[in-house]
Formats: sequence, structure tokens, C-alpha cells
Amino acid sequence: MRYFQSFLFATGLALPVAVLAQGCPLERSAYKDMNGRGFVLEFAPAPGDSATVLYTVTIKHPKRGILFDFDFSYSQGIGESLLTPRGGGNTEFHRIHFFDEKLKSFDAEFAAPYAFVEGLGFADHYGKGELGSREPALGTPLWKFSQCKATQPDENSTETKSKEAGALSSAESVTDDGRIAAFGQIRDLGIKDGRRYLNIDYVEWLSREECERRVKSGALDPDEAECDLDFHIVNQNERIREFGVAEGVEIAIQRPSRFPETLSWDELSKIWRHREDDTRELWDGLWQIRRRDDKVERIEWFYTP
Repeated sequence: MRYFQSFLFATGLALPVAVLAQGCPLERSAYKDMNGRGFVLEFAPAPGDSATVLYTVTIKHPKRGILFDFDFSYSQGIGESLLTPRGGGNTEFHRIHFFDEKLKSFDAEFAAPYAFVEGLGFADHYGKGELGSREPALGTPLWKFSQCKATQPDENSTETKSKEAGALSSAESVTDDGRIAAFGQIRDLGIKDGRRYLNIDYVEWLSREECERRVKSGALDPDEAECDLDFHIVNQNERIREFGVAEGVEIAIQRPSRFPETLSWDELSKIWRHREDDTRELWDGLWQIRRRDDKVERIEWFYTP
């Protein structure tokens, strides 16, 4: 069986795209742009915090990083498939269409051979940064199914996640895709001994109830605790942790009611090397990292009031 799977992998590019896509759940599907510029459109399971969001969709490039983070949902009434900026409400959207191998409309419960997203070229050109400076430009390509991403058996079970995560600190949690997530302040990052690294000082987000529980148990100083707030950020462990950073790391900036912004690793490194007042909220702010084993795969800055 192993040799048969290896043969399929080695010859997969020669198989018709409809055969490759057949039976692949949409939430595990990945597409590449047919212009051959290296862009990838990936589906993933929804985080579960909204009944209307069915999947998440990310468009990224090996050099440009993450361009777009979307939520996938259906419009009410007319049943169109829509991509809306993640965390940005539904004021902006892009219609997404699916087609079979004959370019006829396809109902996408499973992966379709082809997909098309309206308005990406305009959104990319007029997005963050210097106007028209994006190279390579995304444009508005036709997308071709390229991969059905593998999953581990019982990956959502508590037992599996515990094994993958190992012993977690109280500041860490396991995401739905099995990565370890934690908030903290980045203390240093760069390249050392030929590898990317990141140093982070974890913090904890405590609910009002957890804050009060720790004060009563003596684990939290009542003079420093602000348990009357909806949440309280504490740093009771001053240990600085160091992790490697994946080559294709995703770096995102989330601000309230604004389109998610993305950074490349080089852009983030420049912010750390050349600190200026207009980037203070980034290098002095709170970040979430998501790692698999000792490799950070996603770095995300969150606005904190």
C-alpha cells in the first residue's frame, strides 16, 4: 500500500484535476493560481465561533506571505458563496465560484476542480502598503485544485492533541488543527546559526472568574490584580522561550473593524531592527504564536485596548 501511495504522489500531476479533487472535503482542499505565479488558496475548518462561517480561506505566496484571510459563508436568500475578511464583518466580500472540469457550475460540498474569486486583483492592488508595489501581482486568476491536505487520525480528540502538545504551560492551548497557541510579548527575533528564531515571554488572559479564583488561592497578588475587568493579562512566569520559525511562516495583524494586514518575515525583522514610533504598537505589543513542535508556523498581532 505504501508503494502504491508513493506512486500516486509521484504521478499526481499527470492525473486529471477532476480525479485529484474527487472526494476531497472542501475544508482540506488547496488550489494554485493558473497563471503560475506561485499563489496558493487554501481552505481550512472554521474556528466554530460563528454558526454562519463554514470554512476559513487563506491566500498566500512564498515571498509575499499571507495576502488575505477570509471567512467562507453563504449569503441569505440567493445562496451565493462569499468570502469576507476574517474578523472584519460582512461589509466587504468577494464572491467565489466553483466549476467542474468542463467549467460548468459546481456545488462545492467537496473540492471542485476549478475556482474563481471576484475582485482579488483590485483588492490586492489597493491594499496596504505602497500603491502598485506588489510583486508578483496577484491579479484575478482562475484557481486549479492542487492538493487534498492530509489529516491525522482522530486529530480533534483530546487524547491526540495532548500527545502532540506534550506538557503545556497554563498559557498554552491546542488549536483545532493540532498546533500549540500562546500569547506573549516578542523579546527578540532574527537568524542565528543559519536558522530563524523567535524569543517570546508568555502572558495569560484571565477571565474575571479565573482572576478571582487565583486571588483567593493566593496565586495572584490582590494589589496587582484587576479582577473587575472582563479580562486580565498576567505574566507570572518570566521565562523567555525560544522557538524556530518555519520558512513559510504566516504573519498577520488584526485590528478592530479593519481588513487584516500581513507581513513577510523580512518586514517583521526590519520593524525589530529599526524601531520607530509609528511601529511601536507592533514591537511593544501582544502577539499570538501558533507552533507545531518547536517550529512557529503563524505569528499574529492583536489589538489590545
